Amino acid sequence: MRRLNANVATASAQKRCNPGACGVALTPAPSSGAVRRAQTAYCGIDRHSPTLIGAQIKQGDTVLQAWRIRKAAPYIPRGAHVLDIGCSDGALFRALEGRIGSGVGVDTAPVPGDRGRFRFIQGHAPGALPDGDRYDAITMLAVLEHIAPDAQHALVASCVALLRPHGRVVCTVPSPKVDALIHLGQWLRILDGMAEHEHYGFEPADTLRLFTDCGFTVRRAQRFQLGLNNLFVFARPDDRAHSMTCS
Repeated sequence: MRRLNANVATASAQKRCNPGACGVALTPAPSSGAVRRAQTAYCGIDRHSPTLIGAQIKQGDTVLQAWRIRKAAPYIPRGAHVLDIGCSDGALFRALEGRIGSGVGVDTAPVPGDRGRFRFIQGHAPGALPDGDRYDAITMLAVLEHIAPDAQHALVASCVALLRPHGRVVCTVPSPKVDALIHLGQWLRILDGMAEHEHYGFEPADTLRLFTDCGFTVRRAQRFQLGLNNLFVFARPDDRAHSMTCS
């Protein structure tokens, strides 16, 4: 578990990769008004808010972060207790505060303070999570591609135990092709593009293998952002299926 936690530390990717850089294409290109609405109305990001951790998020990152959340949101059940791995500045919970029941966000980089029904933990998943806590949904938005290959399987396997019956995992994974666009965004100073070196050449198709090998059922596999990003929704296996397929 100690080794897993050390490797899964790269799940701070949701922060170090920046909240937007792993979803790099807009379709269609938003107007300046749409940008402002994505920054404030949807994600609830106030650049002067004390809950914004670290360097201020650049405009391009904020829009792309909101885009990923918008794709994932319909697959997170209303009233759910949600675990957000790689929670960054807590944007997912701000966006869904009126929709979900409660949540726990975990990230190895600094996290916001607890807020109402939402708790934030700086540490490694799953080791830092509250003992015995179980979730209706687990989200990993732009996280898997930053986890070392030898730790990916263990993280996915841990999701089975963390989910309640009929729970699900919702994740987004970019195409490796986005790395060149991240560099362009850095040059234009609209993206931070931190830690893109941690992508490990991870292919979106590997996501299907990782989860189905552990008995998860694919509920949704969809490309978005001009095919440069991918949404996956997986249903938790029952205990019997898990014991047979994931060891």
